[in-house]
Amino acid sequence: MQVNNVAPIIGTITGNTTVNLGDTATFSATATDPGNDTLTYTWNFGDGSQIQTGETVNHVFAQTGEFTVILTVTDSDGASTQQTFVVQAIPTAPLYAILSEKQVIINNGGDLDGNPLDLSDDALIYAAKGFTINGDITLPAKQDENGNPLRNSSGKLILVDNAVTVAPNYTTINANNNKYANLVPPQIVEQQVIDIPIYADLKQQKLDSVIPSGTQTVTFNSGQNPLNNSQDWNNKFPAPGTASNPRVVRVTGGGLNIPDNINISNYVITVEMEILTLTAATIILIMWS
Repeated sequence: MQVNNVAPIIGTITGNTTVNLGDTATFSATATDPGNDTLTYTWNFGDGSQIQTGETVNHVFAQTGEFTVILTVTDSDGASTQQTFVVQAIPTAPLYAILSEKQVIINNGGDLDGNPLDLSDDALIYAAKGFTINGDITLPAKQDENGNPLRNSSGKLILVDNAVTVAPNYTTINANNNKYANLVPPQIVEQQVIDIPIYADLKQQKLDSVIPSGTQTVTFNSGQNPLNNSQDWNNKFPAPGTASNPRVVRVTGGGLNIPDNINISNYVITVEMEILTLTAATIILIMWS
């Protein structure tokens, strides 16, 4: 009696088809076998890396490009089936320390390289409209395996990728007598989207970080309670809190005048839509909108 071994059937494959270079990507698959045989899953990621096995695997693409991934599912009797899909590995977006929709102007010196052996602390620049760099500034430069700076045939330092970049429509480049081989002409990258956080959100994040949960806010109307001297302050303004539980005061009705000889330690004060006037005070923390 002859029994035909039917190949497994691949059900679903999950995993991102676009991944960032160097990031760990997770892929998983499900399959069934008509004969209820034990199944083995093998993954060929098409980038020259080792074959991986398992229903769920992790993979890191070490180079950019499109890669055809082959999943093979084999049952314990040797029958197998394959399915392919394409994964695109894209460059990781640089983290710019200086990001401008206009021009960036740097005068005199400065160090944007940090520890030359640590790429994570490089201060990268994106100047959409171009840049003017004067003086002897230190920019992130490439190093060899021994930590020595790499130079071109003329002895100029070679910048790391994305050290100083501009948008395609840049207008101005000034960097006379600079010591870098690839600063001019500049490296052109895609137009960057500059997302400026809403001020109210930033303020609330800061307040949340310094005010213990559950702390009550006291409202003080400065228009109805003028503070002309320290006696007025001591008689009218809410008493301070403690270092671990500061007094939170919301000032309305105008600006806040802090008289001479007043210590505002252990306060968190917000002044709405007006001004803050300090005569002579020890400031621990003040915020206003």
